[in-house]
Amino acid sequence: MNNPVQVLVTGATGRTGSLVVQKLQQRKEQFIVRGFARSRQKVEQLFGTTEGFYFGDIRDPASLAPALVGCQGIVLQLPI
Repeated sequence: MNNPVQVLVTGATGRTGSLVVQKLQQRKEQFIVRGFARSRQKVEQLFGTTEGFYFGDIRDPASLAPALVGCQGIVLQLPI
């Protein structure tokens, strides 16, 4: 069996991002999902935990870099 692919989902608390996180979390044998969001409070409200989430602004490379370490994939949503 193959190792699960680590995927970072940016905008994890948005409408699309939260759905992507939920769908990937349902396929634990295939994916290790990491969420990236600005609000710790909103992550707790949506997911009940902050485990597996990173916080910062996608426009700030210094806050994004730690979330990308070890990832093989990314679902990227840019702020409008």
